[in-house]
Parts: sequence; C-alpha cells; structure tokens
Amino acid sequence: FTALPDNLYQQSTISTIPVWKPSWRLHQNLLQLFNDHYNQFPCLPCVYCDQLLYPEKAAWVIQGDLSTYALFQLYPSISLDDIAHPSPANKLPTCHSCKVSSTFPRLAQIPQEINN
Repeated sequence: FTALPDNLYQQSTISTIPVWKPSWRLHQNLLQLFNDHYNQFPCLPCVYCDQLLYPEKAAWVIQGDLSTYALFQLYPSISLDDIAHPSPANKLPTCHSCKVSSTFPRLAQIPQEINN
C-alpha cells in the first residue's frame, strides 16, 4: 500500500461522456406503454368461446338474448355487469375470430377433476 498516491481523486481522470436522457416524445411513449398496455391483463371472456381477452383487444357485439351465448349457458353465475362494456347500449366482449365467423365454437364441459 505504500505505492498508492496520497490523493486518489486527483490521480483519476474525469469522464466527460454526457449522460443520455430520453426525449420528451420517447418519455411520453414509454409512459403510455406502461400505463395503458403493461397494466392490462386478459380478464374479459369471449361470450362465444370463453377465451380470455385483453380489454384493449376485445371486439364488442351488441347484447342480444343471453341464452344464445355459450358463456352464460355454461356459467350462469357470471354477471352481465362484470363483462359488459360501460356504454348506453350494453356490448359484450368477443374475440375477432368469433365476431367474423358464421359458426361459433362450442365450449367443452368442465372436467370432473377441475369441477370438484
């Protein structure tokens, strides 16, 4: 330790590399990405095939008779208020493949191992 200089701070070179700071536009895009997209999770079931959808990606259909939707036939305990779009005309979530398809897939029954 005798070979070390008395003041290490005087011997070191100071780096003059500027610190990178994101632009205002990039900062706004990152905020939107985190606030809008990363905070979402698949929580809306498609009323026809029961696939879970991101709220942002769901297609919406105008509510008809609830007995025509497979989701309400298999799960009668689901409340319409939990999944309906908050608009004057109740709209129900559906995936894009069920919205454009003329025949809707049927839901499989819940296996006994899961049901118990």
